[in-house]
Amino acid sequence: MIAVAAYYLAEQRGFPGEGALDDWIVAERQIDRMVERMREDGTNRRALERMGLRNALKLWGQDEPEATPS
Repeated sequence: MIAVAAYYLAEQRGFPGEGALDDWIVAERQIDRMVERMREDGTNRRALERMGLRNALKLWGQDEPEATPS
């Protein structure tokens, strides 16, 4: 899931050469937050798969700030 999310983040940036690590870090945060919200809401994995990962990231990843690794 993280690899797919990172791909879509890179796609949004137009696939420049740099930024892959930042995409991965942001994707990890998005997926972690998405899974936590699913647990809180009682949503199961099957429901997420029906919705589609890309749509889920659009819904749940919008509040993710730009990556700034420390």
